[in-house]
Amino acid sequence: MAGVQFRHRQGENAFPRTGDKTYALMELPAGTSPAARGAPGGTIMAWPTVYLLEFAIWSVLVLALVILGAFVDAPLGPQADPAVPPNPALMPWYLASIQELTLHIHPVFAGIMIPTLAFVGLAAIPYLDRDPRGAGRWFGSRRAVASAIVSAILAAVAWIVLEWLDLGRDLAFRLDQALNLAKLSGGETPRSWPDGFGILGFYDLTEWSAFLWAGVVPFLILAVLLAVIGGVAKLVFRCNRRELLISLFTAVAVSVVVLTFVGSLMRGTDAQLYAPWDRPNVIEIQK
Repeated sequence: MAGVQFRHRQGENAFPRTGDKTYALMELPAGTSPAARGAPGGTIMAWPTVYLLEFAIWSVLVLALVILGAFVDAPLGPQADPAVPPNPALMPWYLASIQELTLHIHPVFAGIMIPTLAFVGLAAIPYLDRDPRGAGRWFGSRRAVASAIVSAILAAVAWIVLEWLDLGRDLAFRLDQALNLAKLSGGETPRSWPDGFGILGFYDLTEWSAFLWAGVVPFLILAVLLAVIGGVAKLVFRCNRRELLISLFTAVAVSVVVLTFVGSLMRGTDAQLYAPWDRPNVIEIQK
């Protein structure tokens, strides 16, 4: 039926029902329909164009992995011994960012709250940005590109500084030294936890003090840094809502990349930081 166009006329049965055939047409917009096998300008059909292209790319990647696995052996070490865990015990690279966070922040925040907030934020983006104009375009504007680049630089620099300060441990200790804030938590800073601190002699606030200094304080620092990045995008670049979301998403994505790099390639024995080219090999340590 290529090239055939149907027009709907008032009072006229465009698709007559006969005893032999029945015609049905759904979701036909007013006016003329696009030509068969065609698509609106600036778009392509999902089937077969996009699906076949994705299948071709997937096939090439699988073939490359098969060839790589045939000629390159996996770096397997000795048989695992639960009684003697490797040092360092590294998680797979796709979880290295979470493991790196747990070295600095309370596990409740690093392993539960922050990943949950990240996934909720990603799921909320379609509901926060409902403007159909410019949908499907990379960044959408030069202003979004500029703000995303600045956000990426700010996030990378912030994490390099925080890694150097050892967020959640040394940083909280230095804050307490400077401001004498330990008394506000009912305990001490993470360098020397108290044996116990009670209200009326029967309630221990030791764990709450650890939760505050190693959890709440670093979490608030990260939230403030993310708010600063959003403020730069909003005030300096005057971003709209979509461009602001792009900036914040870029900052979070760069943070994950930096944490993954540090956790995978720079953590050595006893979780100490090493240059990537000087980090001792886990398998060599076990041998």
